Amino acid sequence: MKILRGLLLPLVLFGLAFGATELLERPPLDMTDQAEWATISVVHLRQLEGKAPSGTVKDRKSGDLHEDPWRQGVQATTFGWPNPGFHKLVWGLVCEPLAPERILPAVFLRYHQGDPARNQRAVMPLVPAIERAQVVVALASAACAVLLYLLARRLGGQVAGGVALLLWVAHPLVRTWSHQARPDFGMLALFLAVPLSVLVLLPCLRGERGTWRQLAAWCGAGLLAGLCAATKLNGALAGIFLAASVPLLLLTRDGQGARPRPGPLVAGAVAGGLLSASTLFALFPYLWSAPLEHLREVLDFWSEHMAFQQERWEAAGGTATRTLSEKVGLLGSRWVGRDEPLRAISGLPGGLLFLLAGLVLLGLRAAGRLESGSPEGRPLAVRVVLLWIAVTLVGTALWLPLEWDRYFFPAVAVGVLLEAGVAGWAVRALKQNRGPAPE
Repeated sequence: MKILRGLLLPLVLFGLAFGATELLERPPLDMTDQAEWATISVVHLRQLEGKAPSGTVKDRKSGDLHEDPWRQGVQATTFGWPNPGFHKLVWGLVCEPLAPERILPAVFLRYHQGDPARNQRAVMPLVPAIERAQVVVALASAACAVLLYLLARRLGGQVAGGVALLLWVAHPLVRTWSHQARPDFGMLALFLAVPLSVLVLLPCLRGERGTWRQLAAWCGAGLLAGLCAATKLNGALAGIFLAASVPLLLLTRDGQGARPRPGPLVAGAVAGGLLSASTLFALFPYLWSAPLEHLREVLDFWSEHMAFQQERWEAAGGTATRTLSEKVGLLGSRWVGRDEPLRAISGLPGGLLFLLAGLVLLGLRAAGRLESGSPEGRPLAVRVVLLWIAVTLVGTALWLPLEWDRYFFPAVAVGVLLEAGVAGWAVRALKQNRGPAPE
């Protein structure tokens, strides 16, 4: 009963966030990419059900037909084969009943969008399936809002949680992309669920509730990280965060000054890591026949493709990054400029000030020099969140290839969390300064 009461408010907030997302004005959207993602998902599910790929296509370089079924048909002419499959399974279950029975691979050759008739033939039969996928994306965006609420509430109380939810739902970038049938919000929801699971399971992860619960907690967190990477490959940052949390937990003492036993903690973390990798492998069919060789092919493909996209984007007047300083500069300019939540929503300047204030407050609380507005926001929990923020920003900066809006979603989530923490601390400080009410 206590668990149900605890879930009631998040479920209500989830419904409100989803309702707000659906009521927001939908900007004009390019349907070509959305049709392709819906197609990838439907074909992926049908192949797992034992149905043959939709035709075969020769390799672009060698001219040979691929023997692997996950490099044939629509899988070959789209981004099906080099993408893991968790979101494709979810979308496939939703979209497949509304998708055409026969999907031709030749219709979906990338970057041949200059033929309106060809695009029309590809997109129109898939519109009902695309609309279903858009609902799934809106649900994932609402899940991100609730997860940010729960994270912020643990850091700064109910006020911080409420501010985080509002900042996310009202953010222009979120409003625009919450209706685009792409897997980014699904990946981000799982990426936010991983640090929340660590906060919820901290006593178990440290071994304070027994060895078996410690093992189960690490496996649960590892499963979430594996699902995150199996949604989009850059979700592998969740696994890096989990790995980095091991030394943090080992070096941190509890209230009695004791550190966790290293053997069981490391064993649990290894088990969680193995489960995470196994989850990614199980949900990435192209890896099944030759894991290492095919993983190298996938990584080589994405390296070549992003180089192509950088040239294409620059030719269109966009910003691409090749050096580390360019990547850091682009992320920084977006993070404290256009994408800083308060500025993005209201137009008010001062993004760097708000974000730095959030980092300073978290730093003081992580060092135990500032009390939390929440009983759950003890120093170790704050250090876990700071570690997640560091992994998110550093990982994004190291990878960021060009200025596509959806690449900045994780940084937006970090900004929302920091500014919500500042709001929660400010309200708490005002209450303390007022003192008790006069009799």
